Amino acid sequence: MPASRRYWFRAKPSGLGWDLPLCWQGWGVYALALVAIVASFVLFPPNRQLVPFLAVHGGIVLVVLIACLWKGEPLRRG
Repeated sequence: MPASRRYWFRAKPSGLGWDLPLCWQGWGVYALALVAIVASFVLFPPNRQLVPFLAVHGGIVLVVLIACLWKGEPLRRG
């Protein structure tokens, strides 16, 4: 592994997933996801447009997951 590789997200010490971000780029991913979630409540109110609302939230989760896989520490097994 190259020494210049810098992770944005630390792998959780136990369990599956990632901990809080390690640098400002990781916090930026989380902040953009939060802004997108708040915007989805305004653009697609869940009481009127449930399917688009759920689709947008699924997309946000997918983007954050891809960012964690791409820029996060490898997950620990066991």
